[in-house]
Amino acid sequence: MASKDLTTRTISRVGGHDLPIAVLAVVFFGPIMGVVDWRLFAVLVLVRALVWVLHARALLSPVRAYERAGERPADALLLAADGALQRFPSRFLAGYAGGWGASVALGLILGAQGFPEALQVGRSERALGWLLVGVLVLTEIVATMPIIVRVHERFHTELTRALLERRLRARRPVTKVWRRLLVVFVGLILAVMTLVAAIFGKRQIDDERVRVLEREQALVAGAALVLRRSPGEGEGEGEASQAALEAMLGEALDPSLRVVSAAELERRLGAERWLSAEDHGYGLALGPRSEEAVSREQLAVLDAPGGRVLAAAAVGDGRWVLGEVELDEDLGMLLIVLFGLGGFATIPVTITLLPLIRSVTEPLEAIDTVTRRVVEAGELGTLERVVALRNDEVGRLAEGFNGMLDVLEALTAAAVRVAKGDLRVDFEHPGELYDAFRGMVERLREVVSQIRETALELASAAAEIQAITQEQEAAAEQQSTRMKEISATVDGLAESAVDISERAAGVLTDADQAAGATQAAEARIVALGEQAAGIGELLLRIRDIADRSDLLALNGSLEATRAGEAGRGFALVAAETRRLAERVSATVNDVRGMLGDIEGASAAAVTATADSLSRSQSTADGARSISGVTQQQGEDTRTVSRALVRVTEGVSSSAVATSQTRAAAEGLRAQAEALEAITRQFEVD
Repeated sequence: MASKDLTTRTISRVGGHDLPIAVLAVVFFGPIMGVVDWRLFAVLVLVRALVWVLHARALLSPVRAYERAGERPADALLLAADGALQRFPSRFLAGYAGGWGASVALGLILGAQGFPEALQVGRSERALGWLLVGVLVLTEIVATMPIIVRVHERFHTELTRALLERRLRARRPVTKVWRRLLVVFVGLILAVMTLVAAIFGKRQIDDERVRVLEREQALVAGAALVLRRSPGEGEGEGEASQAALEAMLGEALDPSLRVVSAAELERRLGAERWLSAEDHGYGLALGPRSEEAVSREQLAVLDAPGGRVLAAAAVGDGRWVLGEVELDEDLGMLLIVLFGLGGFATIPVTITLLPLIRSVTEPLEAIDTVTRRVVEAGELGTLERVVALRNDEVGRLAEGFNGMLDVLEALTAAAVRVAKGDLRVDFEHPGELYDAFRGMVERLREVVSQIRETALELASAAAEIQAITQEQEAAAEQQSTRMKEISATVDGLAESAVDISERAAGVLTDADQAAGATQAAEARIVALGEQAAGIGELLLRIRDIADRSDLLALNGSLEATRAGEAGRGFALVAAETRRLAERVSATVNDVRGMLGDIEGASAAAVTATADSLSRSQSTADGARSISGVTQQQGEDTRTVSRALVRVTEGVSSSAVATSQTRAAAEGLRAQAEALEAITRQFEVD
């Protein structure tokens, strides 16, 4: 921000222009033109200055609010300040020029009404005064506009930059530079021509008044000289001859001439305010008083408001020759000629200035058109270059703009090549734009290379994953088959245990019956021996199943270890199965020992029936023990069966997951191969 706020700087610069104009206007309209009272006009001009200062402050109040807001003003303050600066020139100039027109017009009106005192101003001066009001208003509009633009330019530029940084869009009225320049030039020319014409008209009016005064003064002087000689030549002829002589003089010289007495002349001079002939060119000094005028032998005075000239010459006998004529100060023809010439003058001026102005603005309009096509439609390759006919500021601007288009086209062509996969683009020109483009292409090369390497690595990893998952899928299927076999074996083991339990119950019954019938005991014992032999075979089968279960559990543990995290649950099941198999083996060993006892008892029973009762009791106890063990074995076997079912389900789920993993790996490998194929389209080297 500048040291002074914008309002103070605006008032200072406009005031610096306004002060000398005000002094010149007071002097010109007052003492020089005489159309206003200079003291009254000075007061009006001062009041006008105070009004335009207050008007300027009111119009710039949003700008002052923005300046007081600090470093981060609100968006609304930014937009309000920008709008105030946009509206200020037109609104301020309307009030400023209107103030000049109102002050001069009010001075003319009050002067015509005799306030503060009557002015010797004729119709011609008043007409010229009103004409000069238009000149002053037009001149002030044309002259003050550049001052305002210059004062606001820097501040408005900073404000607009702040709007752009915040992505705020301010309204800008559409204007034409050539129209403004044409209005300024034509306005200045018309103002100068009107001012010169007004000064020339004033001079012509003054010269005409002097000519009429001198003519009337010569006429009355000649008539007075004739009348002074008439009494000697025609003495005795009486008053009739004198009247005839006066009539003859009047008809011969001028019908406006007449002979009056000194008293009548004094009354005539006292009835109006006249200007003396000596002061006819200044317009403020009053003519001589009537009593002083009649003391002279000759006088000539002017009634400017009435548009009359009065000349008188003393005859010498108390009579005066009086001549009074009305001035022909009709400015109608002068104004017609003035405005006609001014209107006709604007035609060649416009014809001369318009091509010159258009030669400046047409390249700017062409640049504006091209810029809009680039920004709004994105066109670039089909744009025509702006033609530069001269090596001036506009020509150099056009050449620079064409160079910028060349740069943009080169970058666009390079971008098209990059879009097609050619990353071998390079620029030798210096500058931030080229550096940024080179950096972008270089980073794109690196990214493409990294993507290509990553795609190859990803494809290789996907192939490995696919192979591993295929092996896991096959192992899972094999494991599932084994689990089904183990489950079937365990089910058979459970059924055998039930059968053993039932047979042990039969043995118990037989042992109980043997206590009552020794004879039958022998046969029963033989049968029992046979049954014990069958039980031994069954125990061998159970032992074989238990060994196989242990081996199967060991294999399951190994497969679970190979499966890693997915086989952890299966490892637990395999360990439990192994423990159950070991328990079954231990139980089988126990049963085998018992069967050995049964066989020994049977042999002893054959040889010693005396001990059959006790042996039968022992057999019954053994049968009870076998029944309990086989029941426990049945429960354990059913538990193992249920665990195997769960393991089988887990293996099946693992197989499904492995299949899904294999499918995902196949898709990943396909995507990696497609990505690598895309990167091969870029030409990096």
